[in-house]
Amino acid sequence: AEAPADEAHVVVRVRGRLGEHHAAIEHYRKSAQITTGLHGAYHAKLLDSYLVTALEYQALEDYRHELEFHELGYEQSVHEYGEVHVETARPLLNAGVALEQMNEYEKALEKWLHAERIWKEAPPPADELQLLYTNLGLAYERLGDVQLALHAYATALRLSEATGKEVGELHVSVGLMHLRRRDAPSAEALFAAAHPHLEQAHGPQSETQADLLADIAAEYIDLARDDEVGQPAHADRAREYLASARAIFVRLISPEGMERVDKLLAELDAPDDPAEYDDGTEPLETAEAEEYLPIEDLL
Repeated sequence: AEAPADEAHVVVRVRGRLGEHHAAIEHYRKSAQITTGLHGAYHAKLLDSYLVTALEYQALEDYRHELEFHELGYEQSVHEYGEVHVETARPLLNAGVALEQMNEYEKALEKWLHAERIWKEAPPPADELQLLYTNLGLAYERLGDVQLALHAYATALRLSEATGKEVGELHVSVGLMHLRRRDAPSAEALFAAAHPHLEQAHGPQSETQADLLADIAAEYIDLARDDEVGQPAHADRAREYLASARAIFVRLISPEGMERVDKLLAELDAPDDPAEYDDGTEPLETAEAEEYLPIEDLL
C-alpha cells in the first residue's frame, strides 16, 4: 500500500493541534514505516514525517523522542541535500533546542555550532540565523562563558535590525551580559533602548516587560552581593527594577510574577547581602548611580 495521502497528513496535524498528539504520532510512525518499506531508508517524504513527529513529541514535552526524530531528519537531509546545504542545518538547530530543554547545554552547543558552520557556507534567511545566534548566546550564558554569550547575543541583535523580531528582548540579553561584565552604563543604555521595541511588540507594560525587569533586577542582586564589587547603588537599582516589575504584575493580576518579585526581594534582603555594609572597596566607575537613567524612563 502507498503512504497516506497528503490530505491524511493535514487531518492528523489538525488532530495534533487539538491535543491528540499520541494519535498523530502513531499515524506518522506508521506512515514512515510504509514509506521506508516502499522506498528504502532514505526518501524525501520521510523528512516531513520526522519533523512533524518531533513536533508532536515536543508538544508532549517528551524531548528525548523529539531529539531522536530531529536526528533522523538530519540524516535524511544529508542524504537528500549533502553535508553543506541550508536545509541540512535546520534539523541540527531543532535538535539543539530539544537538548536545551533537557538542560544538556554542551550537547546543544555542539549542534548549534555545527549548524553555524553549515550556514556560514550556505546562509539561511536572516530570521533563522538570528535564532541560531540567540540560541548560541543562551548556551554560552548557561555554560558561564560571558564573553562568547555577549558576542552571540550581539550578533543576533544586529540581525534583528533586519528582521524586526525580538529586538527589545535581544537588547536586554546583550545588556545583561554587559552587566555581568560589571559594565553598568553600557547595560543601562541597552535596557533603555529596549523599551520602545518591547512596547511596540507587546504593548505598554506587558508581562514580557515585567519578566525582563525582574531578570535585570536579579542580575543587579548578584552584583550587589559580589564581595569584590558589590555596593549599595546596585541594591538600590535592583529595588527600583523590582518595584516596576511588581507594579506591572499587580496590574496584570499575575500571582506567579508577584511571587518571583517577592523571592528576589527576599534574596536581596538576606543578612549576608554585601550591599548592607561598606567594606572599604572603591566603587567601580562603571557602576556609579549617577550613570543610571531614572527607572520611569525605562517604562
